[in-house]
Amino acid sequence: MSDFAEEFFRRLAQRLGHAMLLRKGELHRLVAYAEPTSIPAEVSEKLNLLLDTAFSIPNSYLIMNICNM
Repeated sequence: MSDFAEEFFRRLAQRLGHAMLLRKGELHRLVAYAEPTSIPAEVSEKLNLLLDTAFSIPNSYLIMNICNM
């Protein structure tokens, strides 16, 4: 998905004659603009599974980073 999104933003920038504003590692910035009700339930389910898995691993790198946000 991120490769698709990066290509989309590259082409959009090219057509508009602007610099590319978002690269693959920056796509998370779009979340703030999403309408929560438009996010499919499957996305929440998958994210919850990731969190459950991360919390089940002692000293999980993922959890340490989430807690430091």
